[in-house]
Amino acid sequence: MSLSLSELYGRFQHNPALLDSISTTDLFKFITHAAQLRNDILLAQPATHPLHTPPAHLPTTIAQYLSEACNIPIDFVPQCWVALRDIVWERSCIEALREDPAIAFSQYGSKLGLERDTFYLPNTICTTPGCSHQSPLKNAKQKAVLYYTLDRGVLPAWDVQLYCATCKTSYHHNYRVCNGRRIYYGDIPSALQVAEHRYVECRIANMWLTSMFVSWTSATNLARLYELSFIPPTAKSSPLPFSPTLKTEDVWDAVVLLSLLEDCQRREQFLDLPHDGAQEVRFSAAMKARNDRIRLHGLPEVEHFCDKCTRFFPNEDGSLKKTSCIVIDGITIGHPCCSVHNCHIPLASTRHRFCPTHEDRRNTCCVDRCEHPAVQPGLVCDDPLHQEIQQRRNEREDAGPVACPNKPLEGNRRITARFGRRRTHNELIIVAPCGTIISRATCYGAEAVSSVVELVKRTYYAGPNKINQIVFDNNCNMALLVYGGKDTFFNTIGLSVDVFHFKSKHSVTDVFCQEHCNPAAYPELLDDNGGWFFNTSIAEQTNVWLAGFNAICREMVVEKYNFFLDEMIMRRNCITLENLTKGGRHPGYWKPSHFV
Repeated sequence: MSLSLSELYGRFQHNPALLDSISTTDLFKFITHAAQLRNDILLAQPATHPLHTPPAHLPTTIAQYLSEACNIPIDFVPQCWVALRDIVWERSCIEALREDPAIAFSQYGSKLGLERDTFYLPNTICTTPGCSHQSPLKNAKQKAVLYYTLDRGVLPAWDVQLYCATCKTSYHHNYRVCNGRRIYYGDIPSALQVAEHRYVECRIANMWLTSMFVSWTSATNLARLYELSFIPPTAKSSPLPFSPTLKTEDVWDAVVLLSLLEDCQRREQFLDLPHDGAQEVRFSAAMKARNDRIRLHGLPEVEHFCDKCTRFFPNEDGSLKKTSCIVIDGITIGHPCCSVHNCHIPLASTRHRFCPTHEDRRNTCCVDRCEHPAVQPGLVCDDPLHQEIQQRRNEREDAGPVACPNKPLEGNRRITARFGRRRTHNELIIVAPCGTIISRATCYGAEAVSSVVELVKRTYYAGPNKINQIVFDNNCNMALLVYGGKDTFFNTIGLSVDVFHFKSKHSVTDVFCQEHCNPAAYPELLDDNGGWFFNTSIAEQTNVWLAGFNAICREMVVEKYNFFLDEMIMRRNCITLENLTKGGRHPGYWKPSHFV
């Protein structure tokens, strides 16, 4: 039943107190909520009550809900129901409330330049510190964009830009632009601008990050999945301002931007990016800044402890000894790097074989230990053996290391050549027995024991969070390196080999290993039943998860590679901490985090 305004007023005019107590907002909320509860209201009526007739009275629980939800005094709810029940009970009312406004905008608004989604800045006043312009900004420009949403697919939208002539600052939905810098606002917006004419709903970007973290889904597959799931075939032929096809670059820009914004929000800072230049390099400096900060101060969980990775073991004198344990292992994933062994200088492009410093070696024979110039257009010198290696490589079309087929005159050492790119050797990870990833480092040339020593010393220092036990499958060699020297860092740290490797990989005749690295020699590693208190296989279990990212990040440049892996690790740590809390393991921090 549709009522005119005069008829609606007539139903309330006899109750001045009601008219003075209820606003139009309360009235609209009452109709909306009551219409949604139509079936609940009917369920409380006798079976003989007609379905198409509104009941005279509301159930007590429904009345109480409408009073609290609509901010209407409980004494006025019955009177509101009597006045509005005919509207609530009308089917057209429910349909109108549930109608998607996008339909009306598509039919009537688009031809007038109106869309349901228009991206304005958070406020219309210039917020540049020191600017004298305090009136609302009216110098506006707008452009057509596409909006990728979770519930409604891809939609046409407008992006409105306002300009302050006083301080020469342009204001956009996500950021303001001043002096060539793009300064993002403090709050994370509901829609992220990932390209000049593309916005992505923040929930979509978060879903993409979760898909990468949980199921190792690549950006290419995520773009394809969105296209198949949310973009109907008819959309590609509809009058959208641009092609709705989502690009892989759009997915990456969305997840990187969201990660950077969340990082700045945690540190209560504003994201500052260059406004000009190519989109693919816009985030590079910000990613590198976070990478350097993590390398200097560690991941947020570097100060972590809980009941699964730290215990207080009773000494013979009755005092308690703190025992914090970590497990170290390597995983063979990596990114392209300079072909000079152990060179850490980033490549100018992932397609290059050498970094800018060693670019002159591009014309040197690619056979190991050969310094003669290469015969162009090949990659080897004029040595017949080297020429034969290249010929066999060309026949097999194999870019990996190739061995010479003939036995060299100087002995049995095989001559090898590297025609393709070198990759970093592996990733070293430090994992607490509870599953929290403490630290990570890239080994460029090999998993050297010295690299493990450097990682441990960079991660920990003499303080309450310093670990007491390190479990590593090559601890016997590390103990030989660190014990008895001038460096006393490891003097109070036990170095043991995990149980599996100690039993199956280490010789019983190795006296030093048996004396210094036997896990059974450390009573603090054993529980009250003679079993193992700490999970010393946790690093290998974590590597199973980490290895899933190899296909995603194997072609990344070094800054993006480190940024992506750190983001995935931090998200995994958040889930791990939630599970530890739910399991009553009392996770905490030895002191406030350095992650600032």
